[in-house]
Amino acid sequence: MPFVYLSLGSNLGNKYQNIKKAIYFLKLVTKIVDVSSIYLTSPQENKNQPWFYNCVLKISTDLSPKKLLEVVKSIEKIIGRKDRGRYQPRVIDIDILFYGNKIVHKRGLIIPHKKLHRRAFVLYPMEEISPGYTHPVLHKKVSILKRMLNDNTQKVRVRIPRRGVLQHLRLPVL
Repeated sequence: MPFVYLSLGSNLGNKYQNIKKAIYFLKLVTKIVDVSSIYLTSPQENKNQPWFYNCVLKISTDLSPKKLLEVVKSIEKIIGRKDRGRYQPRVIDIDILFYGNKIVHKRGLIIPHKKLHRRAFVLYPMEEISPGYTHPVLHKKVSILKRMLNDNTQKVRVRIPRRGVLQHLRLPVL
């Protein structure tokens, strides 16, 4: 079973609770191997919105990439995500970053995520849990990709340390 990496983000409502709910539901259908700290990050494409809470999960699953996408989209809806268009504020956003070393290019599903190597809000938490992971297309380690970031407008601060997130995984959130 390959390791899969998911990015979770929220910038509406109780952002911490939204992340916890997503982890709770993901835990019902996958095995959560590791969780990064939760980072407070500036919005990127549309800067006229609240800052985000972001983290990365390392999971293992028997679900195919397509089925996993269906599951994460269902979880987003359960938590309250509404379709407001691209780069708009959201209660929860769950992206599949990597699925082992698979490369998938299908309508509605691209793995590895095509912009992750340019996003501090993905690379900081990803480096925390898997700095040696090598991007299967770019053939660079996550730690190298993070050092290559050249966008000084991306602001990233640790908000909730990793141990705090891990301690709360066992608590029911419903």
